[in-house]
Amino acid sequence: MSKGKRDRKVVTGAAMAASGDGGREPGRFSARRKTETILRLLRGEPLDSVARELGVTAATLMTLVK
Repeated sequence: MSKGKRDRKVVTGAAMAASGDGGREPGRFSARRKTETILRLLRGEPLDSVARELGVTAATLMTLVK
């Protein structure tokens, strides 16, 4: 593995850990995370803001509410 790829993984892992989601991949949602996200949207939080905070696209969030 080249040094650049190894460094990129470290930065990505650190960025995820700093986001407070327990180091999970941004696109993976547990049942609890899905519920919390949907409740936030139902309470009126803007879709784009929630998506940005979670590191996913708005389209990904829309698949949760279908």
